[in-house]
Amino acid sequence: MELLWALLLCLAGGSAARLDDTGGRLGRSLLTSNDFQYTGSAGGKGSGNGQFNGPFGMAVAADGNIFVADFYNTRVQKLNATGAYLGQIGNGQINAPFNAKIDSSGNIYVADYDSGGVQKFDSSYQYLGQLGTPGTGNGQFSQAIGLCLDDSDNLYVVDANTNRVQKFNSLGIFQWSSGSDGTGDGQFKKAYDCTVSGTTVYVTDTQNPRIQLVSTADGAFQSKFNLTDRGTFLVSAPDGSLFVSLVFAHTVQHLAADGTLLAVLSGQPEPTSFAPTGIAILQSDGGGAPLLVAVADTVTNTVSFFKRTL
Repeated sequence: MELLWALLLCLAGGSAARLDDTGGRLGRSLLTSNDFQYTGSAGGKGSGNGQFNGPFGMAVAADGNIFVADFYNTRVQKLNATGAYLGQIGNGQINAPFNAKIDSSGNIYVADYDSGGVQKFDSSYQYLGQLGTPGTGNGQFSQAIGLCLDDSDNLYVVDANTNRVQKFNSLGIFQWSSGSDGTGDGQFKKAYDCTVSGTTVYVTDTQNPRIQLVSTADGAFQSKFNLTDRGTFLVSAPDGSLFVSLVFAHTVQHLAADGTLLAVLSGQPEPTSFAPTGIAILQSDGGGAPLLVAVADTVTNTVSFFKRTL
């Protein structure tokens, strides 16, 4: 837990209250939002099938199965929508999986924190190769941690160390780079994760702290809105709303596309024993509003499930 906390602090900056590594949920009632209800969790600390040691970013396949980056176990695990273990990706081909995303063909992209690249696997978990090389040039990565895909399978990669987002087409060809170190519009202090909604890429700008919006076409700055704390992992729902992890505030916020707060997911009665990272939307209604959300928790090393009540 100490190594994990140090890594999160290094990436997001600053300090925070030390987390309580309880290893379980006994006596905890998760979620104080009026819109969602905690329904259960899967996992626990360990290296066995379905156990985690640092669950970070998540992806959802077309069939509803979940892929979870299991950082210190150097693998990505596959779970069904209720959290049952189905398989894993790794076998020495991933050094430090920080995030994962799946394209329309079922190919799995893994942001590999230590390799200076993004690893790609097909739907049968066969290794296809690495996107990018270590460095700071176009198509290179120093600290690839954030991933997102658009409807055309263009891949966007967030590099926390160089404070930029890079776009690659479905063939892995570099398209553009957006961002630099700073506090101005289009600049970042520890860019962390991204999600695409329509023609906009939303990027968590952790140390500033805010979410910035850039164009999918060319990476041009569009807009921004502030957060109440440092945002890390980020995902968009089909209705355009957002979920963002505020790991040091021990909450996940559900936001409208303009940043308006809609709901807060938090740990009770011990809020500091909830350290949310990756988020996945598993079900939505006919209008695209999220119905079922999964959240990775790096304190209990579990994936928790929350169902909308309204």
